[in-house]
Amino acid sequence: MTKILVIEDNQTIREEVLTWLSLEDYEALGAANGRKGIEIALQQLPDLIISDIMMPDKDGYRVLLELRAQPTTALTPFIFLTAKQEKNDIRHGMELGADDYITKPFGREELLRAIQTRLTRRGLLEKYSDQKGKDLRRHLIHMLPHELRTPLVGIMGIGELLHREAQFLTPDEIVEYAGLITVSGERLYRLIENHLLYAQLEIYAADPKTASLGDGTALEPVDPLIKIISEQLAHAYNRTGDLQLDLQPGAVRMPKEYLSKVVYELVDNAFKFSKAATQVRVTSNREAEKYVFSISDQGRGMSSEQIDCIDAYVQFDRSTHEQQGAGLGLTLARRLAELYDGNLQVASIPGVGITVQVTLSTL
Repeated sequence: MTKILVIEDNQTIREEVLTWLSLEDYEALGAANGRKGIEIALQQLPDLIISDIMMPDKDGYRVLLELRAQPTTALTPFIFLTAKQEKNDIRHGMELGADDYITKPFGREELLRAIQTRLTRRGLLEKYSDQKGKDLRRHLIHMLPHELRTPLVGIMGIGELLHREAQFLTPDEIVEYAGLITVSGERLYRLIENHLLYAQLEIYAADPKTASLGDGTALEPVDPLIKIISEQLAHAYNRTGDLQLDLQPGAVRMPKEYLSKVVYELVDNAFKFSKAATQVRVTSNREAEKYVFSISDQGRGMSSEQIDCIDAYVQFDRSTHEQQGAGLGLTLARRLAELYDGNLQVASIPGVGITVQVTLSTL
């Protein structure tokens, strides 16, 4: 049975609302003040909370703040009931995390509609979160072991060969095998670093106070960094002739470590998902108080449905296209851009190519 808590110091209103809820087969709980309401909420964990604002001891704003600070009630739908109708009061409640706002006097149908709307929305969010969890587990089970094992097997296999056959190998062969170990080690290192950065960003998103990320207060020159990383990747893919650069000078407020990660992941994707002898174009320019850079390739591109589904550990067409990586690059780039007051947009035509545009603040 759906459980609803009503926190209201006016006994007449409280009992009337509780009666309405009981007639609709809700399990109705009542509290005469904010302190008691918080206590009941933490004990009973209701599916929805209705609270007055102007109450003695602890007002509705304080109730909302304290319940949002608790993991067990942080996402519980919260509706304010109040006689205050000024826009500033409504805005303040919403900024604190309220889901709806009903002014007194109100009718039974109005209240029940608001309750049903919020419960339906919560159900959809829970369904979406559950599906995302299932998708994430599926991707991790099928993709992550392979991505971790492949470079590790290469390192162990060549290491064993060197150990067993070193006396029979020529210096050139030893150099070649050492190079293969280095390549596998770098692949494994990048994979681990991306996982750790993603975990750090997830922790920060859940509670910024518990994670430390660069504040981005200093301006970081961006065009020389884009040039260096793009040229290094073009050389690594043996495609220096495919790279086209058209960069304008500028600086952004993002730590160099994260700026490098954004550029590297996006340019690497452009080379990875396009064929040799096709162009990879990297451009940039200043727009008002923003710095915009774009990476375009002529690879297989993405459908609009795939663009909508971009997320961590998600790879598309993996069964038909062999590819390395954990599907984290684009997600990390987007998260970092948004963290520093920017954004990342993707435009693509399947079979023609893709353009990723990043906009970052210069203020």
